[in-house]
Amino acid sequence: MELNKDTIKQFFDDTAPYTWGFKKDVLNFIKVVTEKGYTPHFAMRCIAARRQAEIDQVNILEDVLEQWRKKAPKCPKCGGPMHLEPVNSKPSDQVPGSYKSIWFCANLMGCGYDELSKKSVSEWIKKFGIKSKLTVRPYNQYFELPKEAMDAANLPEDIDFTD
Repeated sequence: MELNKDTIKQFFDDTAPYTWGFKKDVLNFIKVVTEKGYTPHFAMRCIAARRQAEIDQVNILEDVLEQWRKKAPKCPKCGGPMHLEPVNSKPSDQVPGSYKSIWFCANLMGCGYDELSKKSVSEWIKKFGIKSKLTVRPYNQYFELPKEAMDAANLPEDIDFTD
């Protein structure tokens, strides 16, 4: 595409919904990507694959939560749903004793029931027979993209980002 008064005006008309800061971020991103030897097309495919993998993980998590809602116990005090969280696993969730998890009532209107457990969250999940393909990794750890996500990110090869 030729750079002239008309094409510049058209570009700014077409990108008017985006803030100047966003446009600068995109330009910086493209600069970094190309300096590392990647094409913007390759970057788009990687980002699309990562996004699809994250969507797949959310769908799996929603399935696990649905299973949990059906199988988790009800509060013995008010009959509301019970939640389960780990304890004594990090400095911010310490409780006295060798407990590994805590059940607590999700009723936010004052029930307040809770019960400590010597079983871990994983042991409870196994006890209830909840099945999952969910893989949890730290954010900065190597992220392996499933084949389905790579296929979903298969953008047309003929996109030209050089203009």
